[in-house]
Amino acid sequence: MAKPKSLNGALRTVRKFFPKVTKVEDATEQLEIEVAEKDVMASAKKNHTECAMAIACKRAKHADGVIISINTAYIIKGDEAVRYKVPESVGREVIFHRDLHPQRPFNNTASRHSQGTGQWQ
Repeated sequence: MAKPKSLNGALRTVRKFFPKVTKVEDATEQLEIEVAEKDVMASAKKNHTECAMAIACKRAKHADGVIISINTAYIIKGDEAVRYKVPESVGREVIFHRDLHPQRPFNNTASRHSQGTGQWQ
């Protein structure tokens, strides 16, 4: 059975940053990320893989890489990526380089919705 078209598109997107990824799955668990001062200090503004939230996710999940965009986040481990839906408030704050406040938690709750991806709360 072929993968849904949206996952094929997601795989193409992820491979632009992480060419060795072979599979993208939707999140099935709750994820809560706290951005620490060290994440903010090590971050690169306007960088999908090196923003403060990406660094915090990578640290918290012991991931090989993370991609954060306005609507979607991918956590990469080995050749697999897990896709999460990002709320607008978090996506804009992270990507468009507003200063993140260390110790401010961001909740990422994976739940079923129309797009089938985990939802940040």
